[in-house]
Amino acid sequence: MKENSVLPAHVHTVQTETFHVLSGVARYQLNGKDGILQAGEEVSFGPGIAHINPIPDGEEDLHLRVRVAPALDFHVILETIIKAAEKGDANPDGSIKPLHTAVLFNGVKSKVYMAGQPIWLQKATLPFLAFFGKLAGYKCGYPE
Repeated sequence: MKENSVLPAHVHTVQTETFHVLSGVARYQLNGKDGILQAGEEVSFGPGIAHINPIPDGEEDLHLRVRVAPALDFHVILETIIKAAEKGDANPDGSIKPLHTAVLFNGVKSKVYMAGQPIWLQKATLPFLAFFGKLAGYKCGYPE
């Protein structure tokens, strides 16, 4: 699966994400294996499971219901990605800038790490990168 979602392959350490397809067809990746979901189907990604969130597969619009448990402060991540895109502060693929990502992920309880890289190394470098992100003016969340 080509990674063209806002978030590349990643891992949650304490949360489970469940995606239920309301309409359309979705592609996703679970532990490096591609999958397809039709309307009425769902997939869950538990803590420690590397995945790529479902994205549209085909011309039909994709409508999903997403559950994150425990919710913690996951809404801060979603709001930041959406607001940055709306304000034109995101990368062309819709993702937020790397230093803003560092500030955000360092500042929330909803821990997300990139798959394929040692989590201990990401934990060690994230505060350092977040420091420079704050110097660049980024905040945890998205300022109004």
